[in-house]
Amino acid sequence: MLFGNPLNCDCQMRWLIATVQDKQSKLEVYGGVCSKPAHLNGRNILNITQADLNCTGMCIVVTLTKQTLPFL
Repeated sequence: MLFGNPLNCDCQMRWLIATVQDKQSKLEVYGGVCSKPAHLNGRNILNITQADLNCTGMCIVVTLTKQTLPFL
């Protein structure tokens, strides 16, 4: 659960945003809302596009597919 935690939705968050939006991913995120940058403030990460992040350069996206994570 990410509720109440301010997220800086910058290029370093690409992997998380891509993973939670991936239809094959088993990762579910509730309450993931951006606080920065200003143009994404208040937006849920489920509704953020890669273009919204204004990133340049190469991106490596890792998708989590396990149903359960042992440390949760």
